[in-house]
Amino acid sequence: MKDIFELVDQKLKALREDAFGSDKAIPLSQIPDDAAKAAIDAGKKDKNDKDDVAPASETSVAVGSLKPMQKEVIPEKALSFALGFAENGQPDLNDMEAITSSDGYIMDGHHRWAARTLLDPGASVTVSKVDMPA
Repeated sequence: MKDIFELVDQKLKALREDAFGSDKAIPLSQIPDDAAKAAIDAGKKDKNDKDDVAPASETSVAVGSLKPMQKEVIPEKALSFALGFAENGQPDLNDMEAITSSDGYIMDGHHRWAARTLLDPGASVTVSKVDMPA
């Protein structure tokens, strides 16, 4: 019987063949649950939890200097965030609660980034920067 890592490697290989070199994003709904779970746990394969962390710090950056990592942003969601911020300050797009890499890629927070960029691409925003490149 195959262990979970072999199964995940096979499924991820198929996803990589579909995704890499393609301009089309794979919807999260197409990633099998067991592959997603195994990917999350893959760093634990060596039984050393200390190498599965990266230091992060809160920092202020120009929103226009950040680069998106994902290929798709839902325009309606970004516009909704922008309108909510312009009307009543919610969500707080100056403190985006986004996660970025050390080389300026957005790992989480694409819709908040898009919304803040729509309003003012020169605005300074607070993000959590992980000390590791994308």
